[in-house]
Amino acid sequence: MRTLLDELSSWASTLELDDVPDRVVALARSQVLSQLGSARVGMSHPVGGSLQRALGRPLQDDPDRSACVLAGLTSCLHQDGFAFAGLLSSSVVPFAFPYATPLELSSGDWLRAVIPRADWAARS
Repeated sequence: MRTLLDELSSWASTLELDDVPDRVVALARSQVLSQLGSARVGMSHPVGGSLQRALGRPLQDDPDRSACVLAGLTSCLHQDGFAFAGLLSSSVVPFAFPYATPLELSSGDWLRAVIPRADWAARS
């Protein structure tokens, strides 16, 4: 019996950007750039400095720790995207980046990872 997670994983793994409306792709690109900018600014914030001293730099060999640092840095100034049920960007973008980087994924592949995750986060 297929679970909901099986269904969602299958959908996400076969999603093509051509199947996604142009406005959604544009919003995802904006979300990614916004979060990377927020992380960069967060690095110079006192809270961001404390976070980096405790957990290390945002880009490091451990993708789990890297994702946590990036999520924290993007939240330092509380610049996040809202959806019906809450904040999305800090729980979506930082977790895709550390895993996509060593795999040398294209920006399109990276967006293919961000878009379904944002969709699921907004719906849950």
